[in-house]
Amino acid sequence: AQKLLELFMLRRLKIQVETKIPNKLETKVYCPLSKTQVFWYKSLLMKDLSGLAAQQDDFEKKGQQTATQPKNRHALLKSLFMQLRKCCNH
Repeated sequence: AQKLLELFMLRRLKIQVETKIPNKLETKVYCPLSKTQVFWYKSLLMKDLSGLAAQQDDFEKKGQQTATQPKNRHALLKSLFMQLRKCCNH
Protein backbone atom coordinates (compact mmCIF):
# COMPACT_ATOMS: atom_id res chain seq x y z
CA ALA A 1 0.00 0.00 0.00
CA GLN A 2 2.87 2.38 0.83
CA LYS A 3 4.52 1.85 -2.55
CA LEU A 4 1.21 2.53 -4.32
CA LEU A 5 0.64 5.76 -2.36
CA GLU A 6 4.19 6.99 -3.07
CA LEU A 7 3.30 7.21 -6.74
CA PHE A 8 0.59 9.79 -6.03
CA MET A 9 1.99 11.69 -3.05
CA LEU A 10 4.58 14.45 -3.25
CA ARG A 11 6.81 14.50 -0.20
CA ARG A 12 8.80 17.65 0.48
CA LEU A 13 10.75 19.04 3.40
CA LYS A 14 9.65 22.20 5.17
CA ILE A 15 12.88 23.94 4.20
CA GLN A 16 12.12 23.29 0.50
CA VAL A 17 8.65 24.84 0.78
CA GLU A 18 9.28 27.77 3.11
CA THR A 19 12.73 29.26 2.57
CA LYS A 20 12.36 32.14 5.02
CA ILE A 21 12.39 29.94 8.13
CA PRO A 22 15.54 30.63 10.18
CA ASN A 23 17.79 27.76 11.17
CA LYS A 24 16.92 25.96 14.38
CA LEU A 25 18.77 27.20 17.44
CA GLU A 26 19.31 24.71 20.25
CA THR A 27 20.06 25.94 23.75
CA LYS A 28 21.05 23.66 26.60
CA VAL A 29 20.18 24.83 30.07
CA TYR A 30 21.80 22.94 32.92
CA CYS A 31 20.07 23.06 36.28
CA PRO A 32 20.56 21.13 39.52
CA LEU A 33 18.23 18.36 40.57
CA SER A 34 15.43 19.21 42.96
CA LYS A 35 15.34 17.63 46.43
CA THR A 36 12.72 15.11 45.29
CA GLN A 37 14.80 14.17 42.24
CA VAL A 38 17.91 13.71 44.41
CA PHE A 39 15.92 11.49 46.78
CA TRP A 40 14.66 9.23 43.97
CA TYR A 41 18.03 9.22 42.18
CA LYS A 42 19.80 8.01 45.32
CA SER A 43 17.01 5.51 46.04
CA LEU A 44 17.35 3.99 42.58
CA LEU A 45 21.11 3.69 42.92
CA MET A 46 20.92 2.16 46.40
CA LYS A 47 18.23 -0.31 45.32
CA ASP A 48 20.46 -1.70 42.57
CA LEU A 49 23.72 -1.34 44.49
CA SER A 50 23.93 -5.02 45.47
CA GLY A 51 23.28 -6.13 41.89
CA LEU A 52 25.92 -3.76 40.56
CA ALA A 53 28.43 -4.93 43.18
CA ALA A 54 27.78 -8.56 42.26
CA GLN A 55 28.33 -7.74 38.61
CA GLN A 56 31.58 -5.99 39.47
CA ASP A 57 32.75 -9.14 41.28
CA ASP A 58 31.80 -11.25 38.25
CA PHE A 59 33.63 -8.85 35.97
CA GLU A 60 36.80 -9.15 38.04
CA LYS A 61 36.62 -12.98 37.72
CA LYS A 62 36.97 -12.83 33.93
CA GLY A 63 37.68 -16.52 33.48
CA GLN A 64 34.50 -17.69 35.22
CA GLN A 65 31.91 -15.75 33.21
CA THR A 66 29.08 -17.60 31.53
CA ALA A 67 27.39 -16.60 28.30
CA THR A 68 24.34 -15.15 30.08
CA GLN A 69 26.20 -12.88 32.49
CA PRO A 70 27.16 -10.18 29.96
CA LYS A 71 23.56 -10.07 28.66
CA ASN A 72 22.16 -9.78 32.18
CA ARG A 73 24.71 -7.11 33.07
CA HIS A 74 23.85 -5.14 29.96
CA ALA A 75 20.11 -5.41 30.61
CA LEU A 76 20.48 -4.34 34.26
CA LEU A 77 22.64 -1.34 33.39
CA LYS A 78 20.37 -0.33 30.54
CA SER A 79 17.33 -0.49 32.82
CA LEU A 80 19.09 1.45 35.58
CA PHE A 81 20.24 4.19 33.20
CA MET A 82 16.73 4.54 31.82
CA GLN A 83 15.27 4.87 35.31
CA LEU A 84 17.88 7.45 36.29
CA ARG A 85 17.24 9.42 33.12
CA LYS A 86 13.49 9.41 33.78
CA CYS A 87 14.18 10.61 37.32
CA CYS A 88 16.22 13.54 36.01
CA ASN A 89 13.73 14.49 33.30
CA HIS A 90 10.68 14.65 35.57
